[in-house]
Order: sequence, then C-alpha cells, then structure tokens
Amino acid sequence: MQVADSQGEQFIGQTLGPYTLERLVGQGQWNAVYQAQQQTPNRSVLLTLFFLPETYSASARKRFIERLYREGAILVRLNHPHILPLLDVGDHDGHTYAVTPLIAGTSLASILQHQGYFSPEQALEIVKPLAQALNYAHQTGVTHGALSTSNVLFDADQQVRLVRFGFNRLGGIQGIETASSPYPQLLSIANTPLTGLDYFAPEVVQGALATPHADIYATGMLLFELLTGKLPFKKVHSVDDVQQRLQVTVPALSSLRPDISPNIDLVIQQATKRDPAQRIQTVDQLARAFEKALYAPITHATPQSNQQTVDQHNESLFDWLNQELTMPTNASASAAFAEGITSSAIKTPRRQPATRPAKSRRQVVALLATGGVATVAALGLGSVGMAYVFRTQSTPSSSVASVKHPAATTPASSKTAVPTKKVKNAPTPAPQTVPQTQPTTAPTPQVVQTPVTPPTPTPTPVPTAPPAPAHTGTVIGSTGMGTNTAKSFTNPANGDASTLIHLPNNNFVAYEIACTHRGVPVYYDSNTQTLVCPAHGAIFDPAQGGKAIQGPATRPLSPVSIRVNADGTLTTG
Repeated sequence: MQVADSQGEQFIGQTLGPYTLERLVGQGQWNAVYQAQQQTPNRSVLLTLFFLPETYSASARKRFIERLYREGAILVRLNHPHILPLLDVGDHDGHTYAVTPLIAGTSLASILQHQGYFSPEQALEIVKPLAQALNYAHQTGVTHGALSTSNVLFDADQQVRLVRFGFNRLGGIQGIETASSPYPQLLSIANTPLTGLDYFAPEVVQGALATPHADIYATGMLLFELLTGKLPFKKVHSVDDVQQRLQVTVPALSSLRPDISPNIDLVIQQATKRDPAQRIQTVDQLARAFEKALYAPITHATPQSNQQTVDQHNESLFDWLNQELTMPTNASASAAFAEGITSSAIKTPRRQPATRPAKSRRQVVALLATGGVATVAALGLGSVGMAYVFRTQSTPSSSVASVKHPAATTPASSKTAVPTKKVKNAPTPAPQTVPQTQPTTAPTPQVVQTPVTPPTPTPTPVPTAPPAPAHTGTVIGSTGMGTNTAKSFTNPANGDASTLIHLPNNNFVAYEIACTHRGVPVYYDSNTQTLVCPAHGAIFDPAQGGKAIQGPATRPLSPVSIRVNADGTLTTG
C-alpha cells in the first residue's frame, strides 16, 4: 500500500518511546521516515515508522514485531568504524519503528553517477574498508544481504560507511505473510522487490538464505560496476527479470574496459561464480586478490588460434590467484590487512592507462560537497525505509575522559596523506546547483570539479612479529582496542554471549549481555557510554559495575572477570 500524505504527517509532534517526531523526511509504500529528537541521550536521529499493509492478520503483525526485536537485537550490536549502526528498534501503541543516525555524507551511487567509472586504484580504496566491515560482520554471524552502491556511504570525514546490514532479512515477506508471487524470498512485506536485487547471488534468487558467500558475489558485482560504470546484467525491474539470469555468467570486464588487467577480470570472475563453493571464500581474500591483481605483472597470451597456449595462459592466471587465496590467514596477516598493508613483494605499481584524470577516493568525495543543502538518500526496505539524512556538518562527538589505564594505549590514527600531482589543461566545469531530491532517488548534490590525479602509493611498512604470549586464560581482546568501543565474545565459563568494553577512561570491563529484565541482548552505545536494551529501554552503566540506571531492569548485568596482561592481551578464565 502507498502511505497517504496525511498518514505520514499526522505523526509529526507525537512521541514514540523516547523519540519525538519533528519533521517528515519522506515516505514510501509501507513506511514513513522522520527526523526525531531522542530524549536520553539528547540527540537528533532518523526514525522509520512502519505501516504494515491493512490486509495483514493480527498473527502476521505479531510475527513482524517479534522478528523486528529478534533481528534488531543482533544488528544493534554491530560496532565497526566502517559500519553505520542501527541504534534502536521498538514498538509503541501498536506502531513499530527503527532508529538510525543522522550523518553527513554522500552515497557511492551518487559519486559513481558523477564520476562515470572508477580507476582500479580508486576501486581498491573502496573495497578495502568494505571488506573490513563485511569480514567483521561475517565473523559475528551477520550477513549484509543487500550490498549495493546505494548502501555504501562516504561520511563527513570521507570514510567509507556500509549501511543496511540485514535489512532485507528484517523486511522480507517470507515468514510473515503469504505472498502471491512464486518468489516470496525476493519480496518485501509490502509485496514489492527487495532492495539490491541486481546484486543477488544465484542461490539467494533460488530461495537460499543470504550467507557470506552471497555478500562475496555482491562485492564482485559492485567491483564490476565501479570499474565499468554499469552492472553486468540488464537492470532488474521485477522478480521475473532476476530469475532469467540465473544461468548467465558475468561477462568479461575487458568487453567494456580493455585497458584493465586480465588479472582483475579473473578476480571478479572468481568472486561471481554461480556455485558459491567455487567462489573466493572470504571478503578479505577478495580484497587481497584484487590488490595483487592491480599491481601484478601481466602475462600476455599468444594469438587466439593457438588454443593450447591460451589454455596454458589461463591456467597460469588461475595458479596466481590460487596462490593468493591459499595464503595463511593468521592473526598477523589479518592485522596487516586491517591496517591496509600492501604485500612486501609489491615494489612498483603498474598503472593502468586511463582516458580521464583519475581521482583519489577523498578527492572524488570532495567534488560532491553539498554546500549546506540537506539531501536524503533512500536506503530503505520499501521505497523509503531506513533513510539517512546527509548534512554538511557532522554531529559532535561525545567527550572522552583523559584518565589513562596503566596497561592500555590508544591506537594512533591510520589515516595517511596521499600525495598527488597536478594535471595540466584539465577542464574545470562551472558549479551547478541541483534542487533537493525526493527520498526515493539518489542525492545529486552541488558539484565543484577540480583537476586531480591518482594517488601515489606509499612505501610498504613491514609488520613486526608480535611478542611471545605471556598470559593464561582465553584471549578476548587486546589493549590496542579502540577507546570507547566494545567487542563481542563468548564467556568460556558458561558459554554466554558477552561484551568487552574499553571505557573512555581507558579501563577495561566485561559483562554478559543478557538484560536482567527479560534476557534480551543489550548493546554498547558509544554516545552515552552505556549498555542499552533495545526491547524495553533498560540502561546499564558499565563504569559502575553494570548498574541498572534506567528501568524496567533493576539488577546489574553479570560481570565477567578479565585480566590485562603484560603482553597487551586481555584474557578471562
């Protein structure tokens, strides 16, 4: 159903739980999005109010509410610098809602639309943080399931932020109500196609649940789009369209960009195999393979008439990729990848020829400064759904105490200035003013183009070997963990889900995350520095022994004993 204007507007000024709805941002087929003011903490947020179809039975509505809380309790626990979090879910007087942050930023879809396509170097700058975010989520048991350029944002600091984790699973009609279509796994609760159908893996189209393998397929599709400016298949307008390409292989990248290395083409082909067992198996492997493909030397095949030589050439390419994918993924390798360390074997990058001056990730984002005009990107479950308002000013960060834990250190920033060279005679178009868009379209902000060139790679640091372990018990973290962050782990004493928190005063604490009211998992809110229950609003203070500071819970959270060791590890048990 289409939400009537009056239905969306009639909620302005009303309070749902701790949120007062101040302004209608947009509305879709089964939801409306508002700028809202949260009472505790005092901050502006974006609230999506769900309007289930009138034809839904009472039991279907109950199933949706139960799933909202169940999936929401998982999603609010995601805590990663490249993931834009879901803050809260709830229901009030029969109305269900979800809450997300207001951030300053621009969608990757908008940048790509302006840029046309990206150089491989630019694509690498995007896929690295995406892989870090996806790898973290996969390790915590969460699959994105709706990856697309519209769901990748650049925030005010021009950092990649991935949004809408698990929202297709949250908003799908399957398991809630009977669908009239033979493909219920592809439809939202409004009986409309789910977000990101163009990127769906074949097994998901056929009814399987989205797994990390599906995210790897979608990442391969996204890389193809970044490098060519278009998706490999005809745009999906209905669930029938996506069914028709089940047996179609992703075309060769060289058919659209013959200047790009065949090694890169091979990586994308391996990431988008129809059989998930034949794909690249982890997103960090995909990112490493793509980086190596960008700089590895190219072995050119002899003429196509000599099929044996061509086969040998292809086999050598697969050998190269297999060597990359079978590299050990130990802790040191993972840490190196997280810090963006390039393989020490790479000395001089091979630049790909380009038809236009290439731009670094930061330079591309800088071209799309909105000049103070607020825009809306629809990132929703329906036509609007979970939208995000982008402004040119970011919200102020919370204050952090200066007291230091004697055994803890705050990690230094990993940002590195990238030198650039000026491009002569590069055209500089006049600024254009673009009117504010509707929530159902990607934002097209004011553009001011400047001549820039690709970034020059920085020297590769060589990671040092970590010290020998000098601790007992189960390792649950390290003193290098970011201040005012939390990390999930399983308490080895009883198998219960728990969280390790690096407090703003640099002390470390750990608690089991079951709310003492109803056992719903709580999550760490870095803005308020508290643990919050998404189901009933209970709040606990980790700095005061997990004390309940807001009901309905009255008992503190169960603490987990931890030790800070001389080798920088944190252990329990």
